[in-house]
Amino acid sequence: VDNVQEVMIGYSDSSKDAGILAASWAQFQAQEQVAHIGTKHGKRIRFFHGRGGTVGRGGGPLYQGILAQPGGTINGDLRITEQGEVIRNKYHIPERAQRTLELYTSATLEATLCPQTEPSEHWRSLMDQMAQASKQYFQGTLQDEHFVDYFVNVTPEREIGQLAIGSRPSRRSASSDISQLRAIPWVFAWMQNRLCLPGWFGVEKGLQQAIEYDPLTLHKMREQWPFFSALISMIEMILAKSDESVTTLYDAALANRKIRSVGKGLLDDRQSTITTINEMCGQRKLLEKHPVLARSLKVREPYLFPLHVLQAECLSRLRGNKVQDEQIQDALVISISGIAAGMRNTG
Repeated sequence: VDNVQEVMIGYSDSSKDAGILAASWAQFQAQEQVAHIGTKHGKRIRFFHGRGGTVGRGGGPLYQGILAQPGGTINGDLRITEQGEVIRNKYHIPERAQRTLELYTSATLEATLCPQTEPSEHWRSLMDQMAQASKQYFQGTLQDEHFVDYFVNVTPEREIGQLAIGSRPSRRSASSDISQLRAIPWVFAWMQNRLCLPGWFGVEKGLQQAIEYDPLTLHKMREQWPFFSALISMIEMILAKSDESVTTLYDAALANRKIRSVGKGLLDDRQSTITTINEMCGQRKLLEKHPVLARSLKVREPYLFPLHVLQAECLSRLRGNKVQDEQIQDALVISISGIAAGMRNTG
C-alpha cells in the first residue's frame, strides 16, 4: 500500500550497548516519535519488531509485550520476526501454532482498540533518570579491564563462534572488544552459564535512583503503566532463570584468581537486583505471584544442572589441550543445545 511506511525496530544491539532499561525506554520513545512524524505527513506507520528469543533482544511474554507498546503505534497490524528456538516452541505443533496466532491477533486488536494512555511528564522524567543511571553503570562495568577476560573465560562465547550453529560469524571483526561481538552470541553465552546478565544488569542502579527520589510514583508506574509493568515482569522472569550456584560452578572451573572478583561483583549485583525487584512487587521471592511459571522452571532444573556440569568440564578440557578431542567437542555441542532448549529464550 502506497500510504504505509514500514519501520523496523532493532532490539539487540541497543540492549548490548546501553543495558535493557535504557534500551527499552529509548525504543519506546523512538516509536512515539516515528508515529508522530507519520501522522504529521499523512503516512500510516507499520512497525516491524525485530525480536529475538530472549529478554535482552526484545523477547518475553507475547501478549503483554504487544499491549506494552506506545499508544497509537499499533493500528490494526504489526510485523514481528521469530527466531531460533522460539519458532520450535511456538509453531512446531499445529495446535500451538494456532494458539500463538490467536494471541497475536487478539493482542493486536486490543492494542488498536484500547491503546494505553500516554505516560505523564513526571513518569517520563523519572524514566529518563533511571535510564541514565542504569546506562552509566552498565557501560562503566563493561569498560573494566578485567570484564572482557571474565566474559570469554566463564562462558562458551569463543566455542560458540567456532561451531556451525549460527547464520553469521559471532564477531564483526577479529577484535576481542565487546563492541565487535554480535548481540546473539552475547546473550546466548550469558544464558549458558546462567548469569543471564543482558536481561537484568544495570537495572538495579536505575530503580534505586527512582526509589530514592520518588518511590510512590515508581509504584504507580508499575501498577498503571503497561510498558513499565511488562518491563519489570520480564526482568523478574530472567532473574528467576539465572542461578548463582551454576554461575559459581563455571567460575570455579574456568576463571583464574585475577578475574574471579569480577564474577563475585556481578553476583552481588544480581542479588541486589533481586532484592529490589521483590520489594517493588511486594513479594518474598521471585515469581511468587506467577506459580505456574515458577513450577515450570523448577521442573526443568534437574535436567539442566547435569548439562551445566558437563559443559564446564568440556570447556576446561578443551581449553587445556592443544589437540581438540572430537568426543569432547561433540559433548560440548550437545550441552549447548540442551541448555538452550531447557532455558527456552536463549538468543
